[in-house]
Amino acid sequence: MVLCAVCRAIDFGSLLDACLEQYQNRREAYFSDRDSTLPPPDIASWIKQHGDIFELEKCFQWCDLCRVIFQAFEREMVVEKEDARGLPIVFRPARNKIEVCYKSEEGLINLCRLDAYMEDDDAIACYGINTFPEDVSPPILKKLDKDPGSKKFLDITSGFLRSCQENHGSCNRSLESWNPLKRLINVGTQTRSPFLVDIFPALRKVEWVSLSYCWGEEPSMKLTENTISILRHGIALSRLDPTIRDVIFITRAFGIPYIWIDALCIVQDLNGAEWNEEASRMHEIYGGRRSPLSSPVRAVL
Repeated sequence: MVLCAVCRAIDFGSLLDACLEQYQNRREAYFSDRDSTLPPPDIASWIKQHGDIFELEKCFQWCDLCRVIFQAFEREMVVEKEDARGLPIVFRPARNKIEVCYKSEEGLINLCRLDAYMEDDDAIACYGINTFPEDVSPPILKKLDKDPGSKKFLDITSGFLRSCQENHGSCNRSLESWNPLKRLINVGTQTRSPFLVDIFPALRKVEWVSLSYCWGEEPSMKLTENTISILRHGIALSRLDPTIRDVIFITRAFGIPYIWIDALCIVQDLNGAEWNEEASRMHEIYGGRRSPLSSPVRAVL
């Protein structure tokens, strides 16, 4: 996940510790027959993110977390955007999740809740990842398998997609007025390599996902006037960067035929004409897809 400087500076560890403390208090209360309801919120555990939604919006293009929060603000639209000027965005522990709110005169307005995932095998020992009887809330921390092709990894990520389909009305809104993309990558099959397709009316209603990632080093393959013919005829997976190979495997496993990847779907020639045109509508691209796949850059990890 690519984060802005503000998000990188947030002490998520202290938020998780506070979630764990709440969990332990509820667990002790459950087994001692005490009242297991949450105590009043501890303001000291709240962490300020951006000063308001306008500051957050400035990081929308390159910060994955800010993008999620801004989309949640647009979806909920509890107040008009201008009325939220000067209202800080805060993170706070809320049961087994991290709650993202903005702070108004009436109190905290919830925007969304965040799950935390770890790859560290010590997570179970450190945080006691388990639930107790009659506690329907999810674990505080969940372990994400390092292999994107593993059954565990695909079960988790397909669960995210299924949850959006079944529970999130804003993720299934009508796209009748949406301005379609110019191109998509057909992810191919085990016997056919991925290939570039131009969008025309018959393809406007296909399912597709988008990849949200940071390039890091120059990609080994990108769309230019010199490579467009190669990409249209099919490109071997071995010629693509590891991150892109991974998301193509995942997209195939989801049964979704197309993916949008900026490096392969926007012409990257030196004059930058098409890039400048498409960059101005990134919110449409990420908002019009079936689901975004957020991916870290391997060089950063």
